[in-house]
Amino acid sequence: MRFLDTNVILRYLTGDDQARAQACYELFQRVQRGEEELATCETIVAEVIYVLSSPRLPYRLDPAASLDFEDALAVAHMEQLGISRIVSYDRDFDRVAGVRRTEP
Repeated sequence: MRFLDTNVILRYLTGDDQARAQACYELFQRVQRGEEELATCETIVAEVIYVLSSPRLPYRLDPAASLDFEDALAVAHMEQLGISRIVSYDRDFDRVAGVRRTEP
């Protein structure tokens, strides 16, 4: 097993370097076929989100298109714990199927 770093994910998603993007694609295909295993962590995912959504960088994903990273991570933890209700003032959770938001 190898640990996956941010730049590999970014090269794959952005295709800003075609040779590296192709190598990343092939790596992910090997993983999908079960020929290789990769691990990563939430910090790496957070960095990918930061880079892709930063207004100072060329990618500039639309933050309104999806939950922000912290909310998505909260939903993932809720799913892992079998929890469907969240206490929050954040109305973004109202857009998530299977999550019921209540206020205190």
